[in-house]
Amino acid sequence: MLLSMSPKELNRVDVIRNISECRLRQKDADELLKLSRRHIQRLVNQYREQGPAGLVSITLW
Repeated sequence: MLLSMSPKELNRVDVIRNISECRLRQKDADELLKLSRRHIQRLVNQYREQGPAGLVSITLW
C-alpha cells in the first residue's frame, strides 16, 4: 500500500521529529501546530513506535 502525506502532515512530521530528538520542546510545538500538549504527546509516541508512517492520516476512498 502506498501512503502519501499532505503538506500539513509533512510539517507535523518535522516538528514531531524535532521533539523526539530534543531540538524542540512540546510547549513550543503546541503553538506551532495549534494542538494540545496531550495530543502532541500522543503524536510523539506514535512517531517513536511507528516512525513517520504513524502520523499519516489514512483515508479510504
